[in-house]
This record gives sequence, structure tokens and C-alpha cells, in this order.
Amino acid sequence: MVAPVMTAPTATSSREATGQSRLAHTIVIGNEKGGAGKSTVAMHLCVGLLRMGMTVGVMDLDVRQRSLARYIENRSRWIRNTGAPLPMPEVARIDASQARDLDAAEAEEAKHFEESLRRLSEKCNFIIIDAPGGDTFLSRTAHSAADTLITPLNDSFVDFDVLGTVDPQTYAVTGESHYSEMVRETRRKRRRVKAEDFFNVAKFPTLTFKGSKFTFDGDKPVAVEGEFTLLGVTKPLKLTINNFKCGPHPFSKKPVCGAEVTGTIKRSEFGMVKFVDIVGDTVDISIRTDAWR
Repeated sequence: MVAPVMTAPTATSSREATGQSRLAHTIVIGNEKGGAGKSTVAMHLCVGLLRMGMTVGVMDLDVRQRSLARYIENRSRWIRNTGAPLPMPEVARIDASQARDLDAAEAEEAKHFEESLRRLSEKCNFIIIDAPGGDTFLSRTAHSAADTLITPLNDSFVDFDVLGTVDPQTYAVTGESHYSEMVRETRRKRRRVKAEDFFNVAKFPTLTFKGSKFTFDGDKPVAVEGEFTLLGVTKPLKLTINNFKCGPHPFSKKPVCGAEVTGTIKRSEFGMVKFVDIVGDTVDISIRTDAWR
């Protein structure tokens, strides 16, 4: 049995099959109980999406067992040996940090995770993350990035216990279990950036950039200057335009252009000063956009 615990399909935009840069939809296969079939579900989901013509990236965060990684290695070996025309996913390998200091180790793992997620997002429609069967820093980081979370379960109360407690007589769900609590906590942390001390979404639901001057390399835009407004404060900002491409959409055949726009701000300049001395002041901006005509 497979129980979808959380889904937010509109949290990010799927990448079109044109090769234009857009954020991939991130699916995490998670369950703190071993042997529930996470890697098997991840591989079947991966192959199913590939067969639908999607580009798929995978990350195996079980840095010890690497069942999903071995699945993919065996598939690659079969292709080499038989010449079978099987579609393959993009793979990002993440290893556990060897740093002895916990803060340094978590910082290193977070950096590798974010870099891998960004690299796969530039190429893929979907990213599938096989989370480890335990409460680790990498597992929590993955769950906080999930647009969709799928929890495989065997049909037993022993397996269901990772999600909630059950009254043995009425079979009513009486409370959350450790895994559900972990998922809720990681989602709460994700929501904190929307709070008053950070982006204050309730008062300032949007941030805007209004471009006024473009820089071109030939007929291709490479930069844009304008005004960036955050928390009601407006300041000049220059953004870099990367991977600008145009062409017909493969399905609708309508003209479409896509690009990744990047830049950097100091959040303190806009009044966002909470934990600046701990978290840092620099914020990287990455916008993946499509323009249709």
C-alpha cells in the first residue's frame, strides 16, 4: 500500500519539454521504517515518468545502502550489454560529510544537496528523492524541499505506526507518530520564512522586479537592470540572464522563450534583519521563466 502524506503540486512549476529552464517538481519517497519499499516505489515512479516522455532526476540519500542507485546502475549495465533503448534518469550522488564537527558536516551536506537540486532542476521536469530509513539531517532537508511526499506502507499496523497511533479496539487514529511529527516540523520550518520576521507574506504577499534596461550579446539578452521591491522597500538591482532559448513548443507549437535569471541582494537593506549574524545577509535570487507569444 502507498499512502500519499502531503502533496502541493502547485508549489513549483514543471519544466516544459522544450528545454526551457523552469523549476522541477520535487517528489520525496520517505518513511523512517526500513523495508517499506521506498526504493522500489522510487524506481517504478522514475521509469513511469520517463516512459511518459518526462526528464527525471534522482537523488539517493540512503548514503549507506544506496538501493535506488544500484537499481539505476543495473539498468545502465543492461543497456550497455544488450543495447536496449531504455530511457535513463539524471543522477546526482550525495555522500555523507566526513567532517567531525556537526555544524560543519550539516553545512557541507546542505550545500551539496542544494547544488544537486539546482543542477537537476535545470535539466528535469521531475526530481525523485529516495530518503533514508531514519531521521537524518539529509532526510529532513529533503522533506523540507518536497512538493509531493509519498510514504510507502506495507499492510500492517506495524508499518502504519510510523504515521500514527491507532486505538486497538475502535481502530481510530489517536495521534501522530514520530515520522509524522518530523514531517510536520520540517514543513513548519519551511513556513517560517513566510513569517513577519522574514518575508512577512501576510503584509507583503508579493515581491516585484521591474526591468528598465536590457543588455544584449548580439540578439540574446544577457542582463537586465531595474528596481527590486521587497517588504515595501525598493532598490536598484541588476540581474543576469542565463540559458536564454527560444523555439516552438513541442505540443502546442506556439513560440516560447525561456531563461534563468539570477542575482544577489543583501536582505538587511530591505529591513529583513532577523538572524543576519547567524544565517547570513546574502540572498541568491534564481528565477526560471517562460514567455509565450
